[in-house]
Order: sequence, then structure tokens, then C-alpha cells
Amino acid sequence: MNAVRTYPHLHASLLLLACCALTAQAQPLQRRAGLWSMTAQDMPMAMRQCVGTSGDDLAQARPTGGNNSVQCDSPNWQRDSSTRVMVSARCRSHGTTTLTKMVYTGDFNRAFNAEITMHQESPRTSEPDMVMRAAYRWEGACPAGVRPGQMVMPNGQVIDPAAMAARRR
Repeated sequence: MNAVRTYPHLHASLLLLACCALTAQAQPLQRRAGLWSMTAQDMPMAMRQCVGTSGDDLAQARPTGGNNSVQCDSPNWQRDSSTRVMVSARCRSHGTTTLTKMVYTGDFNRAFNAEITMHQESPRTSEPDMVMRAAYRWEGACPAGVRPGQMVMPNGQVIDPAAMAARRR
């Protein structure tokens, strides 16, 4: 039996990976345009993201946040029903291979839940699996001044993950 450990400081990175895997492979899985809130375990307040009418803009971002040392296989996804999707992806970085499995359940137009498990496959580590659970909810139109792809943090700060990744390159 694997131990389960949560890492609140990794939530943003995991969510980027989760959203990328969710949307990169199939149009029917894209989130509805508008403002989406995300509440994760150990996060007392919701983070919000604006999704544009052309689709989920995070599908265009690298799940590694611009880190070129990480190499990921194409995500493998399976849709069990109109309300359940499973995605897995394998990434390698600095001699370590991590398998990420994501299970999404719910109505992808209004509200859904995600459970994300990251397992290190390297024989050199005995790290327990990292598990994160999050709930996503559509809130309506994006607020004035917030562009698709931008995130509104709990403190009101607006950040642009694509711009941040471009600055790192």
C-alpha cells in the first residue's frame, strides 16, 4: 500500500498539468468559456482562471511551466462516459520518471472534480505518491480586464502563466 502525501505548494503546478492533459487531446473535454474557480485541498480560498471562447488556453501551455529539462510523453486519455475522463502522462526529468494519473468526474460545462496522483517510478527513490483533489466550478463571464489564460489569485492578483513561461525561456 502506498503512502499518500499532499503538497499544498505544488497545487498550481499540478493544476497546470491537469488542465493541459484534460484539454490537449480532445475538443469535447475543453472547459466552457468564462471564469472558472478551482478549490483544492489545503487551499482555503479559490483560485480563478479565465477561459476564452477559442477553448481552454492552458492547452497551449507547457505542463512543466516552461521547464525545458522535463520531457513528457503525449497524454493517454480515456473517456468512460460523458461525466468521467481518465488521463495519464509519463514525464522524465533529471533521471526520474513520474507517472501522473488524473480522473475527472462531473459536468465539464458547469462543475467537475479532479483527483491527480503522481507516482515516481525511479528505483532510486522511495517517495510516496503525491495526491491532490480539486473542485472546478464555472462562475460566469470573465471579469473586465482579465484575458483568457490569465489567473486571478485569492488575493486578487492577476497572473499570466503563458507570459511567465515565455520570460523563463
